[in-house]
Amino acid sequence: MEFKSAFAEDYCIQVTDGTHDSPRNTMEGYKLITSRHLKEFGLDFENSKNISESDYLKINKRSQVDQFDILFSMIGTVGRVYLEREPSTKYAIKNVGLFKNYSELNAKWLYYFLQSSSAKDYIHQHLRGSTQQYIPLTSLRKFPIIYPSNRNDMFKIVNMLDYIDRKRENNFKIITNLEELSQVLFKRWFVDFEFPNENGTPYKSNNGIMKESVLGKIPNDWNVSALENIAENYNSLRKPLSKLEREKQENNFPYYGATKVIDYVEDYIFDGKYILVGEDGTVITNKKSPYTQYVSGKFWVSNHAHILKGKEMSDELLLLNLNNINISPFITGAVQPKLNKKNLNSIRIVKAPKNTQNQFEKVIEPIFEKIRSLKDEIIYLTQLRDTLLPKLMSGEIELPDTLEVTEDAELLQRG
Repeated sequence: MEFKSAFAEDYCIQVTDGTHDSPRNTMEGYKLITSRHLKEFGLDFENSKNISESDYLKINKRSQVDQFDILFSMIGTVGRVYLEREPSTKYAIKNVGLFKNYSELNAKWLYYFLQSSSAKDYIHQHLRGSTQQYIPLTSLRKFPIIYPSNRNDMFKIVNMLDYIDRKRENNFKIITNLEELSQVLFKRWFVDFEFPNENGTPYKSNNGIMKESVLGKIPNDWNVSALENIAENYNSLRKPLSKLEREKQENNFPYYGATKVIDYVEDYIFDGKYILVGEDGTVITNKKSPYTQYVSGKFWVSNHAHILKGKEMSDELLLLNLNNINISPFITGAVQPKLNKKNLNSIRIVKAPKNTQNQFEKVIEPIFEKIRSLKDEIIYLTQLRDTLLPKLMSGEIELPDTLEVTEDAELLQRG
């Protein structure tokens, strides 16, 4: 397989970035996307700010995002990429790089190339800033892009990687739906107190006896307990690894940070089901609940997440309880928000009798079993993609000549 090379400014229609100003926040309007709002399969509109129509139009004179454009995080966690697949957009960007592309095929190749090891090396070499790292726009424009000379080769590689990502994305969507279903069931049983009574009818609406508690009225035979009494904490087993240490290791097991998998490492500390709760940095969601992760299997954890297991309730019920708690009063730190262990342990939770817990756990166990299965598949697919990506994009692995380019687009002329 033969390859060509070109600077990004020649490979793309245009390479630019969003505004560097700070538009005034508005109650309604258009969304302003920054580097921290770039997610793998979407943009975090829920936690982004609104700006006026005039500011939106002013910004988009310079950096209008269109279908198949690529957004690139330039500040903070530099190098995160997002491919815009929607035909129309209603947001503006700030401090985000923008690679405008000729076609879907060009865009997808660039999207995967920017995640390759050679691209990461280039990013690392061109980082600036000591307090907060960033990459300048001039470095993005001169980003060296390598691509196949033969467009059909490009199509086959992109098609393989895209197939894996579509499957990963579909799994994420199913997990989200299952998590929402589990929350609906939890709310009915443990918030609305409409769990089945001894006659199989909803408890509270059928004259169930309620009593006062520090958390409000609860069923008569329920109680309130501090988190330290119902969950085991395994923070003492954490062993953080630096980025340099992780780069030297094989990608065998997920390495979790405060909110997500941030890397893969060659060994593991934990094996089984656990609940991770963000400890510092990103610790509270827009709904005021803690950032939680439901993890299983073999994994490693940084020192930015608490590690819990249910003691007087199942891990799943513990997770659902945590997801329904306002943790604002428990957070310390103005510059760097933190949910320390002492405050976490002091959180109070409504605790149902064991027989009610057992009934509920029978209902939700199939849901969480499916979630665990899908998450295991995502980890496998992620490792498969990350293994194939450098080999496919370097020509080390060539795919069978069974696919033809169906896109009606001109061949790359630049570079």
